[in-house]
Amino acid sequence: MNIFYLLSPLLAIIMRFIYSFVGNYGWAIVIFTVLIGILRFPLAVKQQKSMAKMSVYQPLIAEIQKKYANNRQKQNEELMKLQEEYGYSPTAGCLPMFLNMFVMLGVVGVVAKPLEYIVGVGSDVIASAIEQVNALGLATINAANYTSQSTLMQ
Repeated sequence: MNIFYLLSPLLAIIMRFIYSFVGNYGWAIVIFTVLIGILRFPLAVKQQKSMAKMSVYQPLIAEIQKKYANNRQKQNEELMKLQEEYGYSPTAGCLPMFLNMFVMLGVVGVVAKPLEYIVGVGSDVIASAIEQVNALGLATINAANYTSQSTLMQ
């Protein structure tokens, strides 16, 4: 399993529950998306606050960089003093952004492979079924394409 899609099995449980309740895959995706959006909202707010804080302190940082352009050590000391004085951290917005990305990749994993995550059919069974259908000449889906896409997401 690919580390980027680590949350997919957990999110699949939620999606499977919604699907069993609603009975329609389209509406299940809509409800699932809204639910995930609500859960991600606090992270998005924290990220926005951090970006707003960064824009407020950006002129101060630029002033310090301009004032101590020739003295790198003094510049770093002043920047550290600014961070301690105002409680400003330039990396504060990174964690919420990373968590949002991590959750969204899990959502992509669930939505892109509904047979695997919602119905519980393994990728080997799906690839075999595609090969059988292709052998009968009933479809134009290539099993090799599915398995290569499946490997990318695992």
